[in-house]
Amino acid sequence: MRLGLLYLAVKHVTDSTANIHYMDPALLVPHEAIDGQNFQQLLLQLAENGEVITPLLVDSATRTILDGHHRHAAALKLGLKFVPCQMVDYLNDESVVVSSWREGTAVSKRCVIEAASHAKLMPPKTSRHVWDCQKSCCRTKAAA
Repeated sequence: MRLGLLYLAVKHVTDSTANIHYMDPALLVPHEAIDGQNFQQLLLQLAENGEVITPLLVDSATRTILDGHHRHAAALKLGLKFVPCQMVDYLNDESVVVSSWREGTAVSKRCVIEAASHAKLMPPKTSRHVWDCQKSCCRTKAAA
């Protein structure tokens, strides 16, 4: 199956300036639930055409997933042993900013970490993380 090659395609991408690490997806901690329809669409895209994969944004101290919950769920479903992760010092890095996609909902960095650490997932698309260095992240295509 083409999806088995997904890990092989990204494993060889290295960028020491971007702080990319390859981690077992089972060790990562979500803070937000996923949308089933978006998840199914992502799986189809990966199966059909090797959609471009962006590393998950992950807090280095807690392994909390900040961005990439659907990619994480897909990696678990597909049995991938490693996923590319952009590691950041979430609580101390001012270049990582969190807000909410939902009008009237306040989200803070502490809320995100607490949701993950207590396994009380926020609804899908609650938090919106913006990181100044996103353009420098590695992007790669899955192998055909």
